[in-house]
Amino acid sequence: MSVISLGQPISVAKSILDADRTSRQKIEVANLAVYEAIRSLVADYKNPMAANLFNADWETLEAIANTSKSKILPLLQTGIPIFLLRLDTPEIREVLSGAQVDTNSLLTHMLRTFESSVPLSTL
Repeated sequence: MSVISLGQPISVAKSILDADRTSRQKIEVANLAVYEAIRSLVADYKNPMAANLFNADWETLEAIANTSKSKILPLLQTGIPIFLLRLDTPEIREVLSGAQVDTNSLLTHMLRTFESSVPLSTL
């Protein structure tokens, strides 16, 4: 493994996460799903909630959505996640560490990680 210096130009074609193949492939699939969700919410549906859901400004999401899949695919295939984890809080860690995982509590804590409310429907 070599450490890449961020002060030098980096070739996406020559970059890959130093992890096992299966992990990289799973992150690649997740990256592609996130990219497709952004494209759908922004380009197809013009859903203003996308900015809150992805914690990004609308202009950035539009730029991502308007980038062709063929151009962004090499980045998605590096195995480096393009997404952040909303389950990274002390409260969520505590719920997950308990003997019984309370998914209602997990949802409440996860919703608190958003900058504004997320419209949810009850089934």
